[in-house]
Amino acid sequence: MLQFFVKRWFLISLTGLILLGLALGGTLPAVVKPIADAMNPLVTTASILFLMSFSLETRQLQAALRTPLPVFLGAILNIGLAPLLGMALMAPQGLVDFQYGLLVASCVPCTMAAASVWTRKAHGNDAISLLVTLVTNSASIATIPFWLALATTWFPISAAADSSVLVADVALLDLRQTTIELVVGVLLPIILGQVARQPVRIGAFALRHKTGISALAQILILVMVWTAAVKGGFRISQTKLVISLSSVLLVWGSVIVVHLTTLYAGLYVCRILKVSRADQIAVAFAGSQKTLPVGLLISETLSRQAGLSFAVFPMLMYHASQLFLDTIIADKFVADEHSQASKQATA
Repeated sequence: MLQFFVKRWFLISLTGLILLGLALGGTLPAVVKPIADAMNPLVTTASILFLMSFSLETRQLQAALRTPLPVFLGAILNIGLAPLLGMALMAPQGLVDFQYGLLVASCVPCTMAAASVWTRKAHGNDAISLLVTLVTNSASIATIPFWLALATTWFPISAAADSSVLVADVALLDLRQTTIELVVGVLLPIILGQVARQPVRIGAFALRHKTGISALAQILILVMVWTAAVKGGFRISQTKLVISLSSVLLVWGSVIVVHLTTLYAGLYVCRILKVSRADQIAVAFAGSQKTLPVGLLISETLSRQAGLSFAVFPMLMYHASQLFLDTIIADKFVADEHSQASKQATA
């Protein structure tokens, strides 16, 4: 039992914290919501990326820059293929909130931390995932408004909503907020993490404690998930809208389809192009994972401007699902690697 918990501690903790957060957010909002609101996702994200960068050898980043194909593939999958899949699955959704929530979850950029953590867990090249994070977050200034503008021409939000005003507001807010998050939450922590490890002794310390540092980063990801669950539980308790279980299951299944299709498309394309195994893993995770903070930002804009109060839930579903699924997939990558090593040893 202890061995099982050690191996699956993250999944067990993730399940418990999501359920606990939803329950407490709905029943004791006066107690837990102030705590959740006080946990700044920008600070948490910056801390995670600093830890990941601090424990990443500089030569890995230099090598990734010399071979940009995996970074390009990961970025195209994340801000190109995933939004197309999300838009294709908008029509079957029974609630307009879920239609646009699904699109938001599909078109936001690569997660600012989890992709690197999971790439490292699977023994992939986490330098690639960090670079994909930078590229997709930079491009999102243009790509998120583009996908939202395209969607409003096919799926009108409502007869009373002014779609052009909505999209313009999203574009302006996204430009300001995403730029701040990119610089403060992504670029600076990565730079500072690399600068901090340059002294030989500190660099050796970071390399020696790489596993522990990655575990700490995972704990901080759990903190982000719990705070999002608390806010989601509070939102549910404040609404009178009745949502059918079938609608919830449909949109949840849709975000899983988007994530897994993009992930395995990345693996397939990389294998065709004979990309190294470590880079394949990075492309798969970075190409398919989505960031929670930017998704929450855009969902809040949709809620305020168009009354789509439940647009945030597909983003929460996507984020939770990718953590569950990618933990299992990362373990499978490691198991396959060990199996191949054993076969080579006995050959």
